[in-house]
Amino acid sequence: MHQQNASQFYLRHGEWSDPKECVKSFDVVPGVISAITSTVQGILLHDYFGAHLYAEPPGDIARASRATLPISERLTSLHAFGKEPLTQARHTSFRTIGTCRDYALLTCSLLRHHGIAARVRCGFARYFHPPTYEDHWICEYQDAATKEWKMADAQLDEEHRKHLSITFDVNDIPKKQFLYPWHVWEQFGRDLPRLEDFGQGDAKGLWFVRVNLARDFLALTKQEVSDWDSWRDQTDADKKAVREAIAQCDELAAAGKLLDTAETFDLDALDGLVASLQTPHWRS
Repeated sequence: MHQQNASQFYLRHGEWSDPKECVKSFDVVPGVISAITSTVQGILLHDYFGAHLYAEPPGDIARASRATLPISERLTSLHAFGKEPLTQARHTSFRTIGTCRDYALLTCSLLRHHGIAARVRCGFARYFHPPTYEDHWICEYQDAATKEWKMADAQLDEEHRKHLSITFDVNDIPKKQFLYPWHVWEQFGRDLPRLEDFGQGDAKGLWFVRVNLARDFLALTKQEVSDWDSWRDQTDADKKAVREAIAQCDELAAAGKLLDTAETFDLDALDGLVASLQTPHWRS
């Protein structure tokens, strides 16, 4: 068995968080969470809210791709617009377009660069359409003093906070405001009507919780992008496979909880599960 120390594992970059040849551009950013999220907010513009909350979004925002970019590609694209330091906030019309996962991934990358254990998380946020919980991505980081894992959402800049009436600290999100999928399953896994409060618009319920259990587990193994992102391709028959969904949710919740809470874990022991998740059931 090959034991991994969780803190050490999440200090190291994965394929998606590695800035590679652009790493030196990170040096100017102070290594504290408030400065990091502020920097991310001055670089990125949300693909949906950007067109609604800001006076001068990029002209092509409606056509911008929703595909998550590796950090090295994101920075290369950004530097093509200008060479100013990352801490100098771009005018909204010159920011790079991204989704919530891009905000989380860039935050995670900067934290790891400064020696702070961090990981991207997929789950459900209560602060968009309460009391329901919406599909969302945030970054989790380890407090150096307490070793406690805290949640940060760099997407929630001043404009977002005003629009959503958010008053809590976006660099230390209260636990009731964002639930990881294994939390949801542990609390409501056999209450199928209650699971209808979790999803994205009309896409909600058991089948969507199953999707996010897989995506969060894979993110905990540093696979922040996967074929589970094609969840829109599922047929009604796929979504109604209740027995199969419950069985896989049980397995994924147990594995996600292990990676989430253990100080050490054997990632090699989970290789079979990771391999099985590379092709979701609707692709089989």
